[in-house]
Amino acid sequence: EKRLAQNPNNVSMETATALITNLAQLGRLQFKSDDYQEAISNYQRALDLIEELMAQNPSSKILPFPDTMRFNMLISTGFMHLYNVDLAAALSMYQRALAITLVESNTLDSPEYKQADVLDRIGAIQLQSGERSAALSSYQDSLSIREKLVVQDPDDSDLKRKLKDIHRLIAKGFVA
Repeated sequence: EKRLAQNPNNVSMETATALITNLAQLGRLQFKSDDYQEAISNYQRALDLIEELMAQNPSSKILPFPDTMRFNMLISTGFMHLYNVDLAAALSMYQRALAITLVESNTLDSPEYKQADVLDRIGAIQLQSGERSAALSSYQDSLSIREKLVVQDPDDSDLKRKLKDIHRLIAKGFVA
């Protein structure tokens, strides 16, 4: 990790990816052992490393699929914060992941699907935090995206299920 921080231009893609992967795996093991703070810390270190490499070498190929790695790490770190009942930190991670999906030049696979999923996560936190109007807005944005995706691919049963789930969430959270 120190060698990578000292000279990021002289590190192979394999070394950088291995370090990030090892930090994430260690975090997963700590999470499974109920050591949430250490798990979050290692996920955050992996995320920081990804972001440092991206900032220092924006056009470099040190990291394969940097948008995807960063997005997945943000989602995982957000989940850990949520599990640790730190709603503000979880919301921050999810909002940062959402920002990646909104950049046109991102290299994410299916950014619209990911955007809708993140909006669902954000809406759930907002609803849990008592921010009903913000939650409704997030859920409606997710619904709008999913409706467009269903029109593009009407045979996608997973998408139809998620569309039904978001309708149910909106009804459950706002009709009561």
